[in-house]
Amino acid sequence: MVITAWYFFTNNLNEKSIEDAKVVAQTSAREYANQIESRLNHNQGMMRALANGVQDFVDFQGDYSNEAILDTLLSSFYKRNEDLLAVYYILELAAIDPDWHKDHGRYISLAQKEGNDITYFKATLDTASISNPSSYYYQTKRKPAEVLAEPYQDLLNENLKGLLMSSQAAPLFLPSGKFAGIVACDLSLGGFADLVKDIHPYPGSEAYLVSYEGTVVGHPDQSMIGNKLMDLAEHLPSDEHMLDKIMAGENFSYTVEEGEIPYFITFVPVVSQGTEKPWTLAIKIPLSIFMEQAKELTKGASIGLIIGLLVLLAIIWGLAYSITSPIIKTTGMLKRIAQGEVSKNNHLSIKSRDEIQDMAESLNQVMDSLSEITNFAHEIGRGNLNVELQSKSENDHLGKALLEMKDSLQTASAQEKTRKKEEDQRNWANTGLAKFSEITRNADANIEELSYKIISELVKYTNANQGGIFLLETDNREHPVLEQKACFAYDRQKFLQKEILVGEGIAGRCFQEKETIFMTDIPSSYINITSGLGDASPSCLLVIPLKVNEEVYGVLEIAAFTKFEPYQIEFIERLGESIASEISAMRVNIRTQKLLQEAQLQGEQLRAQEEEMRQNMEELEATQEDAARRENDLDQKLKEATDRATVAENKLEVALLEIKNLKSDQLK
Repeated sequence: MVITAWYFFTNNLNEKSIEDAKVVAQTSAREYANQIESRLNHNQGMMRALANGVQDFVDFQGDYSNEAILDTLLSSFYKRNEDLLAVYYILELAAIDPDWHKDHGRYISLAQKEGNDITYFKATLDTASISNPSSYYYQTKRKPAEVLAEPYQDLLNENLKGLLMSSQAAPLFLPSGKFAGIVACDLSLGGFADLVKDIHPYPGSEAYLVSYEGTVVGHPDQSMIGNKLMDLAEHLPSDEHMLDKIMAGENFSYTVEEGEIPYFITFVPVVSQGTEKPWTLAIKIPLSIFMEQAKELTKGASIGLIIGLLVLLAIIWGLAYSITSPIIKTTGMLKRIAQGEVSKNNHLSIKSRDEIQDMAESLNQVMDSLSEITNFAHEIGRGNLNVELQSKSENDHLGKALLEMKDSLQTASAQEKTRKKEEDQRNWANTGLAKFSEITRNADANIEELSYKIISELVKYTNANQGGIFLLETDNREHPVLEQKACFAYDRQKFLQKEILVGEGIAGRCFQEKETIFMTDIPSSYINITSGLGDASPSCLLVIPLKVNEEVYGVLEIAAFTKFEPYQIEFIERLGESIASEISAMRVNIRTQKLLQEAQLQGEQLRAQEEEMRQNMEELEATQEDAARRENDLDQKLKEATDRATVAENKLEVALLEIKNLKSDQLK
């Protein structure tokens, strides 16, 4: 009975240890999946920002006078990610050209790297003969949404043959809301394959990355990359619904055997923000890793129990040969012990003053010892790992085994608490990143307003006391400075400095060195925190650079009475990268808007000049018409005067002739 109870106890402990280890493995897989999601979301965010820039520049009426600026936008986004193979936008000719009357045809502008140079390809295509309804472009056109394309290989480009790649795209719309094209990038998946290849959370473990339709993106065996998931059938469970679970973005797991070795495989979804087709990360771990710890926990206790039972059987066997009359009491007590009726009240009372009495007293001691052990086991079963058990002697193997079991359980409990603490810290950081991602996603194109929302929420979220954001300003300044864009809970009587030169003070040095500065010994004159109890110097000061891809856009400074933990510092640094990326995108949008406004102003000025010239031409034409009319009138009057002069001249000649004739007649 005791053996059976102990068997069930150790078996349950073993199963619980394995289940806890599986939960840890699933949490680890989720963390690796978050890293892959972060890279995909970064690229998708770039496409979303570029789409906003293209929509601001192009008026979708066939005017491409600002294409040089669009080329600069393409190249700037191209340079930000070494995984990109090309960045481009495609526009529907029917949407942007009023003279195009076909329902097909596109305009494409593409930037790609050739050697150390970025080249541009631009073309107007009549796509009647090259339409591909299954392409991600037509998928986006049918259902306008952001896209993470199914992995593929470029069989036309000699430089890219054999390279597995994907595409990420964001749709473009006319002001009316009609689909007008896409902004997209071609993405090399080699970096993701390398990331997956390096995932080994446990000895003997490995990972796979699978796309929405089951294409293998990452695998320890490079020859498997680009094949379909079912090509791994010999290493996976026979589940015909596995691909359906991947497409549904489910978390699921299996236990399988490979070459008589059991493995645990957990699948977690990898979701690119804004898209509808998740990928999946699978991690395969030998079950022996999980079982090893459980075996260690129960090994000592099992050995102690066996030794104790052997000792007890030896005592009973010896008594059977040496005891006569008190044997019934002794046998009854042994039966109670064998049946598990262990209690300090079940003592033998034998006063024979011989070996039988000694045996009875020994049995009483055994009963007391077993009672203590039983109480000890009960307390352990209730989770009380602080219960005490005194070893009876140096040779008390059972007691030592139970104490070793207790120590092992305490170690496991401490490890579980540590894991829970680390998990809580990760959840805290992930929740914070999601919270601030929501703030940046819903922010208007106002850097000061976004900065204030971020710093105010960050001070509250980290239980700090005050903070500020300083951004680099170079426009219309002799020297670049860090300008304060937002602050929260600052003592304005003592911290009025709005601008800091690069390299000046702690914030300026942090910007210049591009490294985080964490101080717990802060000069009393640097900054004070004001509260209802008066002024006090903070206990710690954290200054991090707002940088992305080694380009620094400013610094974030935060002070508190309590010291920041390493996981909080890491969270704020990761948040700093996100802030820098968003500020970079907003500044691009602001410059885009500014350039667009300047272009619109120049266009209005040209239209005004054109209108003035048109009016001048109309006045000149009216003047010319009036002059021509006057010239005709003068010609008419001149002709009439000439005719009258001719008539008068004829009359004069007739009169002179008549006078001459008259004089001739008088002379006669």
